[in-house]
Amino acid sequence: PREDIDALIRKGELGLEHDAAKASGTKSYTYHLPDTIQANAAAIDNALASIKICDPAIGSGAFPVGLMQEVVKARTVLTTYLENQKEERTPYHFKRHAIQESIYGVDI
Repeated sequence: PREDIDALIRKGELGLEHDAAKASGTKSYTYHLPDTIQANAAAIDNALASIKICDPAIGSGAFPVGLMQEVVKARTVLTTYLENQKEERTPYHFKRHAIQESIYGVDI
């Protein structure tokens, strides 16, 4: 349907903008976050920081690692909209926190 094609085009345009910013070496990517997300950035960040996941067949860890990467990306973007942050907000610290506090797995 036409709506799906339009949505794909919009997503592609955002991806091209992001890739262009990344290629130019800038650290300030253009994110188009809705106002509601910007207004609730602290609550969303807290929820992402306290998320718990369990992979009952962890194997190589592809699922939890992929999820951790998505959480790190989201928290990195939210950093711009948070005020008075006392903790270090780097991808390294986000990953370390996720590994220590959020990821659980079982395998036989």
